[in-house]
Amino acid sequence: MASTLALLRQFKSLNADDGNMTASTPDIHTPDAGDSRPKLIYLSCLQWLVVSGIIFLLVLYWYRSQHLFIVEGVVDGDTLVIRDSGNRRLLQLAGIDAPEIHKNEIWSDRAKNYLEHRLLGQTVWIEYLDQGLTTDYKDRLLCWVTVDGHNINYELVQRGLAKVSGIINGPQCEQLIALETHARSAGLGLWSRTIHVSAPVDDSD
Repeated sequence: MASTLALLRQFKSLNADDGNMTASTPDIHTPDAGDSRPKLIYLSCLQWLVVSGIIFLLVLYWYRSQHLFIVEGVVDGDTLVIRDSGNRRLLQLAGIDAPEIHKNEIWSDRAKNYLEHRLLGQTVWIEYLDQGLTTDYKDRLLCWVTVDGHNINYELVQRGLAKVSGIINGPQCEQLIALETHARSAGLGLWSRTIHVSAPVDDSD
C-alpha cells in the first residue's frame, strides 16, 4: 500500500513538472491570415516583371530601328545601294543633298568618289529617321549612315560635298546646319571661291 502511494506521489510530481514546462514554453507567432507581407512581395515581383518587360520592348524597338548592311554600290554623293533581306535597295542619306551625277553638277564626281572610297564594300550602321518617315518619294530608304563611329551624313556636309536638305528637324538637323555654316565660312567644296564659268561668247560680230 505504501509503495502504491509513493508511485502516485511521483506521478503527480511529474505532471506538475510538465505543466511548468508547458507554461514556460515561449509563444510562437502563427502568421495571421490577414498578414499583408505575402501580398507586398507579390506586388513587388509583379512590378519588377512589368518594368523588365517595358525595358525589353524598348531595347527591341531600338535594335529594330537600326541595322547593319553592306554597301554594294554608290549612285552619287548622297545615294547608296545596299542589300536588304536579299533585295537590293536604294538608300538616301537623310538630311542632305549632294550634287547630281546624272545632271553633271559641279562637285558631283568628288562627292561620289568620296562615298565610294569611304563606304563601298564596307559594313555600315544605318538608323532610320525617328519621325516615322522611312522612305522618300522615290521609295529610297531615308537613313543616317555610320561607319567606324563616324556619321557619313555629317562628314559630307562638313567637307562641303553636300548641302542641308531641310526635310528634317531636331538636333540632327541643327548639327547639319552648324556644319554647313562652317563649311561655307571656310570655303570648302561647294562653297569654295573657285568660280566655274562657261567659255566666253564671241560677240564681235
